[in-house]
Amino acid sequence: MSCVLCDERTRKSKRTYDDSICFVGRCPGCGDPFVVWRRHGRAPTDWEKDHMKAKLLLYAGGEEFDLVSGEVDADAKEFSGHWHAHLRGGGGPAAGS
Repeated sequence: MSCVLCDERTRKSKRTYDDSICFVGRCPGCGDPFVVWRRHGRAPTDWEKDHMKAKLLLYAGGEEFDLVSGEVDADAKEFSGHWHAHLRGGGGPAAGS
């Protein structure tokens, strides 16, 4: 079974951060910034979750997205093979952009 987050098309998409634990980019489904745990599974450790959420907030797109009003939504319904979190409710582009 193919994994949309692991397949070649997704890996070629623009990422704003990438390390051995996670990557940050734009969700191919909704376009919001998101962070994806590299391992297949839905149960990262608390340390891994904290790491991933911190990277999401640091590398979600800079001034392009309002990080002040956005909230991290860790609900892995769409990509059941990977824990992931979106930055939601940021109101689109940052104020003054």
